[in-house]
Amino acid sequence: MSLLAYTSLAALAYLLLRWLNKRQRRLPLPPGPKGYPIIGNLFDMPTSFVGHHFERVGKQLDTDIIYLNVAGTPTIILNSFEASFELMEKRSNIYAS
Repeated sequence: MSLLAYTSLAALAYLLLRWLNKRQRRLPLPPGPKGYPIIGNLFDMPTSFVGHHFERVGKQLDTDIIYLNVAGTPTIILNSFEASFELMEKRSNIYAS
């Protein structure tokens, strides 16, 4: 094999291992609708009646906290006062820098 083939194979193996390692280190996230590669849940974002849309999604998933990945940006939707209060007031010291 040529040097180019060995180099290409090594680069591909490196990228594959890096991708697999990154997937294993993810923190547990709230449930949410499945997204597409790269764009994530971009097409799941409503253009009107935003509150009603996410309330319906929350009922489908049976949760008050929804996770979306919108074009690489992680987004958390809180559908109830109780969920908002717990994250913003009770656990605020965790999220403060």
